[in-house]
Amino acid sequence: MKPGDETTKQAGRKSVHLQATASEHAQVVQVGGDQHNYYGSGVRGARRADSGSTDGECPYPGLSAFGPEHARWFFGRDALIAELVESLDHRQRSGGIQMVVAPSGAGKSSLLRAGLLPRLEKSALPGSSAWPRLLFTPTSDPLTALAEQVVPLVGDHPGVTAAELAADPARCVDAVTRASGDGHVLVVVDQFEELFTLCPDENRRRTFTEVLDRLARGTPSALVVLGVRADFYAACANDHVLRGALRDSPLVIGPLSEDELREAVLYPAQDVGLTVEPGLAELLLHDLGASGSAAGYDVGRLPLLAHALRTTWQQREGKALTVGGYRATGGIEGAVARSADRVYTSLDTTGRHLCRLMFPRLVRIGEGTEDTRRRLARAELLEAGGGPGEASAVLAAFTAARLLVQREDTVEITHEALVRAWPALRRWIEEDRAGLLVHQRLGEAAATWERENRDPGALYRGKLLADANVVADDPTRPLTALEREFVAVSGRAQQRNMRRLRSLVIVLSIAILTALGSGVGAYLAASTAFKLRDLDNVRGAIRHATDAMPGNSALASHLSVAAFRIHPNSETLSGLLSNAAAPVSTRVDHTDDVKGTSIGHEGQTLAVIGTDGVVTLWDISDPNRPRDPVRLTDHDSAAWSVSFNRTLMATGSLDGTVALWSAANRKAVTLAHVIRHHSREIKSVALSMDGRFLAVGSRDHTTTLWDVRNPQNPILLHSIRQSSDGANVAFSHDSKLVVTAGLDGTATLWETIPGDKPVKRGVVTMGDRPITSVTFSPHRRTLAVGTKSEFILWTVDEPAAPVPIGSGSDGTQEVSSIAFSSDRIHLATSNNDSSIRLWDITDPASPNLVSLQKAHSAPVNSVAISADTTLIAGADDETITLWDLTTVGPSHSGWGLFLRPSHNGTLLAVGGSDGILKLWDSTNPRRLKPLSTVKASDEMIGAIAFSQDDLTMVTSGHGGLLKLWNIVDPKAPVLLDTALATSDREVGSISFTSSPDHLVAGTSDGKITLWTIEDGNKLVEKRTLEQHAGSVTRVALARNADGRELLAAVGNGVFTLWDITDLGNPFRLAALTRNTSDLWGVHFSPDGSLLAIGGGDGRLWLWDVRNPEEPAVLGGALIHPAGISAIAFNPSGTHLAASTSGPIVLWDVKNPHAPARMADLTGHNGHINVVDFASDGHTLISSGRDRAIRTWETDPDTVAARICATVPSHLTETTWPTYFPTSPYREHC
Repeated sequence: MKPGDETTKQAGRKSVHLQATASEHAQVVQVGGDQHNYYGSGVRGARRADSGSTDGECPYPGLSAFGPEHARWFFGRDALIAELVESLDHRQRSGGIQMVVAPSGAGKSSLLRAGLLPRLEKSALPGSSAWPRLLFTPTSDPLTALAEQVVPLVGDHPGVTAAELAADPARCVDAVTRASGDGHVLVVVDQFEELFTLCPDENRRRTFTEVLDRLARGTPSALVVLGVRADFYAACANDHVLRGALRDSPLVIGPLSEDELREAVLYPAQDVGLTVEPGLAELLLHDLGASGSAAGYDVGRLPLLAHALRTTWQQREGKALTVGGYRATGGIEGAVARSADRVYTSLDTTGRHLCRLMFPRLVRIGEGTEDTRRRLARAELLEAGGGPGEASAVLAAFTAARLLVQREDTVEITHEALVRAWPALRRWIEEDRAGLLVHQRLGEAAATWERENRDPGALYRGKLLADANVVADDPTRPLTALEREFVAVSGRAQQRNMRRLRSLVIVLSIAILTALGSGVGAYLAASTAFKLRDLDNVRGAIRHATDAMPGNSALASHLSVAAFRIHPNSETLSGLLSNAAAPVSTRVDHTDDVKGTSIGHEGQTLAVIGTDGVVTLWDISDPNRPRDPVRLTDHDSAAWSVSFNRTLMATGSLDGTVALWSAANRKAVTLAHVIRHHSREIKSVALSMDGRFLAVGSRDHTTTLWDVRNPQNPILLHSIRQSSDGANVAFSHDSKLVVTAGLDGTATLWETIPGDKPVKRGVVTMGDRPITSVTFSPHRRTLAVGTKSEFILWTVDEPAAPVPIGSGSDGTQEVSSIAFSSDRIHLATSNNDSSIRLWDITDPASPNLVSLQKAHSAPVNSVAISADTTLIAGADDETITLWDLTTVGPSHSGWGLFLRPSHNGTLLAVGGSDGILKLWDSTNPRRLKPLSTVKASDEMIGAIAFSQDDLTMVTSGHGGLLKLWNIVDPKAPVLLDTALATSDREVGSISFTSSPDHLVAGTSDGKITLWTIEDGNKLVEKRTLEQHAGSVTRVALARNADGRELLAAVGNGVFTLWDITDLGNPFRLAALTRNTSDLWGVHFSPDGSLLAIGGGDGRLWLWDVRNPEEPAVLGGALIHPAGISAIAFNPSGTHLAASTSGPIVLWDVKNPHAPARMADLTGHNGHINVVDFASDGHTLISSGRDRAIRTWETDPDTVAARICATVPSHLTETTWPTYFPTSPYREHC
């Protein structure tokens, strides 16, 4: 028999010609376009089919999920797709996250990818075909995974976005909102369970879900859909965002009905012109367990059906899917196993051994959940398999069979069904489940250790180390190099600790024997000795913490927590609360003095260069945990400058050379070219952001401009002769301008022209002031120029005519480096006095110093700002510091003379020496948000008061003026009235009574005046109380338990107490003097029973005023190291804060007869004007002449918990003896 076929095209369509002959027991039957040949010997028979079609499309993806490209073959879920689309239609109005919950294998990924997305592409909802779509899985870093999807919408880089998300999720929300236009952005997160199986960082998990929630509830909202496996329901319920989403109409995927299963089997075949042999669909449903009942089968078996259909297609006879072909695959039960076994048995002995080593690593061993597939780095898996050779062949064989998926540098099992359905893999796992679990935990711990820059605190010890050693010693279980190194380093660390412990045991044993011989007295003496030992250690740790601040506040904070845990007293509490209020900083050591820093890869990479010529590239995607340094040592001499753009890095050296590096990948940086043009050291280098240009400033009095589009062959475009050395260069962010500047005090602006020399456009002249640094703002319109004593901001909208607009200075030190934040809110400067200054340039005409940090012991040479949230500085003390700008409190434009929180705790008003009044949203006191700024006085603001209903505010200014404000809308305060309280002196204190229409003012000419607000908009003076001797420095009001309105006023050593319950008939209750030159401050406890009075000599008295006619002083004076004018009780009256100069002292006054000094809070530089508690009762707010507005958490447990949760710790069992040399190690978090 000789079958044949011939296919030609006639009349624009396929024409089929089939020809065959048969003899003896053979038969030929033609059906449709197929020719079926039946063979027989009289005893047995066989059938073969030849197809008249050349098409080979398989409409069944097997274990892989249906994707958008498979939508035409995705049948059986039309009703569910319609329900999901309807839910999203509702979400357009209501907002919120749409959860899609399904058991493993039910087809949630296919529903989302091949059902929902194509349906919306066809405008299932109005305008949905034009919506931007983000489709991704969480991976091990969900924030970066989201960022990579958002970036194409906004044109930024993933690392920047991820860093922004971690610090402030609102930025991502804003980016997506902008991208949505008038419609929506669709965000689909598939395999959401990866958030719990792959991401070990709980903070990043929580931040990720909060970002999704913000996206889903924005205006306009994104439509957020999460597909999660049902067995991770409990994990989702533990997250407050996801818990709410699970309660809000989740879509639950159940089994396909019998009719839906038939559609899934028959319709895809019909779409590609295949026929399904009668009885095959019924047989498939029967084997699945679905015949006669939609709920009669395990929904998790659907992937087995999908794989069986694919293998049946592979066994098709012509254009027919047959029962025989299906049975030949092993059926639903055996198709997956047979496919896997077929590949496995095709391997040689070595390949099978490697298969057994590698496949269990591709499974995450469940701890309370089912075993799941696990995505691994391909390099890690190949290393576990002994190398890339034969291991790669094994992976390729299983990938070809669609049992593994390889994407770029990762490998994973195609579907969990393989984990359940392949007996060999199940056997390998069950035979070694305990060992695999230990190995899995070891791999994760080693990865965490590496990610945390090999923090000793992440090492194993005790039982964990013992179990890891068993795994490491097993020759049948290869470890990666990182895992082996982790175990080895953990072992060495434990040995050192054991030696220390043995020494301590010997000493203690001697002490105990001595104590036993000496009786109880010796025991008590030993107990006292231990306490003294701990106290000595604690004081040493406090000194270490003080030395670590401010450059390494992370270490200082954890030392403070540990010291407080060991010996809780006022000394350790002072350190804990003060360090917690300081900006968070992290210190990183360099190999030599740091001369330059640059941020590349859009905020993900920090390049550091030093005098030893070593360039170090740090991963700063999490700026609080710089990690994974890559060191380049190709420089022949010291390097002084570095610049990054997206793909290139340039470094300038002392020998006059400039190195160009291909740096698109931080871990694969290669030297592209060395420019040998200049005769003296390179002062500065700058790469343009568009990748076209390199500018080089040299001490040989020349600046050169190069075309570096081909970095292997840079082309010199222009050489500029300078009249002095010390050339500084910088490009504008649009790459259209380059500035060159030198010690001759001139900065020249050049327009860049691709492929040609630049054109001179303008000159900035600083006179005889040498220029030490230059940089452009991100929007190009501002140029910052640093000199020997100040920086000046110039507008360069018209480069030919630059105009100075503002300046900042401390008057003495050279500005060695300048950096703008991309949001144009902050500018950072470094100085030769080893300090770093952060300026608020919201108003560029008047830069405001926000923070001054002396974090280094040597001159600071370079500053940079990454992602608006991290300030980076490098200095000649061989260190780099990274500052979390989100922890730097706000400042005021003038001295922060007065602040006042509103009664409901939502507003904070701050007035300064410049007459500027600012209102802040203080709902979260640690994250104040600006609401409004008004000019409230021509000079300083002396006092501020809120009415009891917080709808009205009164301010006082120089010259005796009172101003009445309507603050119903705090974003737009309205001035209602102005009144003169005193002719030529100050109103130093004002306070509302319990009525929102009455207030009291104290003036510097000794008056106490009572005022009413008439008609809601007019200040009217009602009367003046008896003249006070000298000035009235402060007034305070309270309503006591009897309902009486009490007024206290202090000044010139005298305080008076008044009853003003009836404003028409106020009367004095008492007038008392203290033996002091002056009384500066006064404050009532909230219930009116206590009165605190502070003097200029640093003494503070508590008075019992429950009987206001006979006030009684309680005990002796409390002593403050300086004068006291700022006093505040917390809302419950249990704590009292006071200060003027020096620290803010916190007292526990639960027992007012015996107040206890709790802590001294340090952090302000100079005079402190006001302290007050927020309405939450435990947050203290202060302001002073350093212009800083500081918030202090006063609850030690809250502070310790926040430090442990958010600040990276380097205080580990290994480093513990450095700070607590004779106290045994204890977990402080």
